[in-house]
Amino acid sequence: MGWKASPDHRDTAEITSSQYAIQRGVQLGGRLDIAADDMMLITAAVDGHLIGAALQLAEENRRRARSGLRTDDELAAAAQPMPAPILADGRYPAFARWLAARTTTSGADPVEWTLTSLLDGITDRLELPK
Repeated sequence: MGWKASPDHRDTAEITSSQYAIQRGVQLGGRLDIAADDMMLITAAVDGHLIGAALQLAEENRRRARSGLRTDDELAAAAQPMPAPILADGRYPAFARWLAARTTTSGADPVEWTLTSLLDGITDRLELPK
């Protein structure tokens, strides 16, 4: 976890981005009068969301590169046949309703939407001013 061998074969600590985020979060929490334990949980939640979003985007980019599908429309068209067998047997009615009602034209950025919801929830939970 953040350790790597140095060129002279001694182990040296290398701070990871998550450790840096927690360090900065705890410092910010002190200025905002938020307990260190709470701030570590907040920072871990936000960091986890952002890392997850980055990993998902990286995987999507790898999938696009492998498939040769470059646009969102091409990717969506290629995925259309995939749920057909799942929907055909009728065992997943909630999934079928969701899929039928889903649109891709909302324009909402899922990463921003989720991060905003996460931060709003944290603000409410800690009773911080918005």
